[in-house]
Amino acid sequence: MLNLLAIPLIILDSLNLSVPPLQRFIALVAYSLLSLMGVKIGIENYTLLLEKETVHISFDCTGWKSMYLLSSLIISTPLTNFRKKLRWLFMLLPILFLMNILRILISVYILSTQPQSFPFIHDFLWREGMVAFSIALWLLFLKKSIK
Repeated sequence: MLNLLAIPLIILDSLNLSVPPLQRFIALVAYSLLSLMGVKIGIENYTLLLEKETVHISFDCTGWKSMYLLSSLIISTPLTNFRKKLRWLFMLLPILFLMNILRILISVYILSTQPQSFPFIHDFLWREGMVAFSIALWLLFLKKSIK
């Protein structure tokens, strides 16, 4: 089942999709929170404008792959009925979404203060970190569903 659910992920990823309203919403949330944190930042559509850098909120920045991963893991788990899986998804997907917002906030903040650290933070820690966090949420689902 998990292998079958990987097929749409591969297809969607190859299409280079864009969902401007979602990207704009995430950029607006990040802009608002970073402004509250004292970061000098501007916004244009779904691009965050720092003094010396710009951050484009792409479709991949929305966290859709992590959410798809978690959804696929939960749906393909044969331990519980589908209704229970949906309840878990309704609880866990917002947590994952908020973690993605936190990922963007920390990455942009680091870019504004220590730009030399940004590639490592963005490309390694957060990409793998979001996968690890998705798997941790799935393990929580498994632990609670087995009882």
